[in-house]
Formats: sequence, structure tokens, C-alpha cells
Amino acid sequence: MLKKSLAAMLLLATAGLAQAGIISADFSTESDLPGVRQGGPIVYEHLNALVGDEAELTAAHFKTNPAAWLGGEVWMDFDPLTNILTLMAKDNLDFYISDFKMTNIVFGSAFESILGITLLNNNLLQEAITPTFSFTADSLHINYDKGSRGAFHFNQGGVASFLIDIGSIDTPAIVSAPATFAMFSLALAALGFTRRKTLTK
Repeated sequence: MLKKSLAAMLLLATAGLAQAGIISADFSTESDLPGVRQGGPIVYEHLNALVGDEAELTAAHFKTNPAAWLGGEVWMDFDPLTNILTLMAKDNLDFYISDFKMTNIVFGSAFESILGITLLNNNLLQEAITPTFSFTADSLHINYDKGSRGAFHFNQGGVASFLIDIGSIDTPAIVSAPATFAMFSLALAALGFTRRKTLTK
């Protein structure tokens, strides 16, 4: 009975370590100069992208460019270890509006959701424009819009980074990383002690 309980603790600890945070999402960018030329924005899109070491949205994920705009290439990279989303400008051309989205986000736990967004670094544009952003439980939207003030220019090589706050609301608490490691260590030690006791009999 003791062995079964300890094995269950070990499985719970391992599951807690493996399942926290964002697993995948749809990534997309849209940049436009509305009214300058008909057609709509230049769009990059990567659906069901697994998050990891590489940028989730790159030049390889071009989708459409009906107005034949030049530029508008901004990579998106989400770091699942820090929950930081980074936007990286790859050209310095001008636009009025740029939208960046993570939608259909899949979490490792059914109880997780997005709770907030914090701007950490804002060097994506040559102009000093603070982005607006919004979020739901499983999506986020970041927008740069110069509006009636004319066009902005991307800062080639520049980045903007955002901390994505992930947690749970009104649901069973997710075991924190320190608690998970403590449970994992305790279960291993207890299993070792039980095995040693069995061998000495």
C-alpha cells in the first residue's frame, strides 16, 4: 500500500513538471497601410506551432500579400521557460498598423489561462509608439497603430518583448515548481528507504 502511494506521488510530481505552461498556439502578424493601396495587409501565419527553442513565426511562414507591400517581416518567439514573447523586426519599412497575435493557445493544464501582459522592452519601431494589447484566457493581441499621425518605421534588428502572466482562476491550484520538486524528492527518498528495508529483511 505504501509503495502504491509513493508511486502515485512520483507520477503526480512528474506530471506537474512536464505539463506547466503553453504548449502550442497559432501565431500571426499583419502589417498594413490602409488607404494607400487596396488589397489589405501582408500576413504571416503559423498554425498549431509548438513552442520551444526556435522562433515560432519566421519568414518561412508567409501567407499572403494582396497589396504587394515591401517589408512587414516581424518574427515571433515565445520562450516557454520564461513566458516571454519577443517580436523581432527584420526590415525598416513603413506601415500605419501592425498586429501580432497568439490565438488558440493550448496549455499543459486544463486549469491554466492568460492573466495579463506586461511590456518589458519596446525597441521594435524607430518611433516612440507604445503598443496596446488585450487578451482572453487563450489568446493575446498586440497592436502598433500610428493612426492619423502617419506611418511608423520598423527598427531593423529591433525587438519588443512582453511577459505573459499565466495562472489559474477559481480552479484547483496547480502545484508550483518548488512544491513539485519537493514532492518528487520526497517520493524518491521514501521509495529508496522502503526498498532498502525490504532488502535487509
